Amino acid sequence: MIKVQSLRHTIIAQFLVILLPVVALLVYQTWQDARRSVEMEHLAQLHGLALAAKERYATFLNGATDAVDTSALSRSAVSALWDARHALDELGQRSQSAEIVHAAKSIFAMAEALEADAGVHTLRALGDQIALARTVIHEAQADYDLQLNELIQQSIKQSALGVQIVIGVSILVLLMTIWCVFRMIHYLSRPLELAVSIADRIAEGGTVAEGDFNLQLDVGNLIRSLGRMYRNLKSAQSEAHVHRKGLEEKIDQLADSQTSLAEAQHLAQMGNWYWDRAGARGNWSDEMYRLLGFTPGECAPSWRNFLRLVDATEQASLRAQFRSLIARPGSVSVEHHIT
Repeated sequence: MIKVQSLRHTIIAQFLVILLPVVALLVYQTWQDARRSVEMEHLAQLHGLALAAKERYATFLNGATDAVDTSALSRSAVSALWDARHALDELGQRSQSAEIVHAAKSIFAMAEALEADAGVHTLRALGDQIALARTVIHEAQADYDLQLNELIQQSIKQSALGVQIVIGVSILVLLMTIWCVFRMIHYLSRPLELAVSIADRIAEGGTVAEGDFNLQLDVGNLIRSLGRMYRNLKSAQSEAHVHRKGLEEKIDQLADSQTSLAEAQHLAQMGNWYWDRAGARGNWSDEMYRLLGFTPGECAPSWRNFLRLVDATEQASLRAQFRSLIARPGSVSVEHHIT
């Protein structure tokens, strides 16, 4: 049986070599995009809180400026201060900034004091706290502006780098694909062409060098199987030649024996015959025909024709002896007259 080694493992390994960089790149890009997206969303929320606190605190400061003319802080300005405090407090909790949390507590104290007395003298008493809180809010908002811009710039650079990586990996995959295709062509075409050549030479009865069967490739087993078939065929042909030669010698010996027997029968005035019971046919020697007075074409060598030549008085006895010989094979001596 010819066994050809499967290329399945080789093909799978080569495709894995091609696909693994692509899969790794896709996983890496997906992870990077997800990480940047989460980071961007978190920073955008903090930036939004800082911006809201700055805007609401600016509204409060405008109200404080107007209070110099009106002698009292408006309710909308106090409400804006509370809004600024809530935004700053949430910003401090999310960013875990002790400075922002402290500023939020300071604004809370100012808002409670102004709720009790919104007069100009209260605003003047809280002047240092108001200025300090303004500084903290502006610095926080400016800091988150800077962080957001840096993150955007970093994302742009990483996206550009990702495009370059994709292009590089695509070129690498293309080159590896071309390499794998040529490798498969090399692995398949050479052994198959050699196998066809060997098979043609075997079919035409030509000779094949032993070196042609030593191909160390994935489908080299096909060539080696052809080698075994070729050697077995040569061995069978050699044995057949020996048997045929021996048979020819036996035939020649038999022919010589038959010739000698015919000459001896002719000299001794003797003939011989045999009857094949299974094939229902007989054979008479040439001397048998001569003794009976026939030529080979005049009388068929059958048991029935032979029995007709026997004397009528002896035919029944000869039949009985013949049947007994068939029932119990052996040797028997019979004498009878020929008419």
